[in-house]
Amino acid sequence: MAVNNSNVPQSERIYQELKEAILSGEIAPSTVLSQNELA
Repeated sequence: MAVNNSNVPQSERIYQELKEAILSGEIAPSTVLSQNELA
């Protein structure tokens, strides 16, 4: 498993990146919701 420079778990880091992208308008919240439903 790769070691990151921070103590943040991989899943949490991905969630934070997604949230930042949504807040900045790069990703539509509906797109994220549809992806979560498919998962």
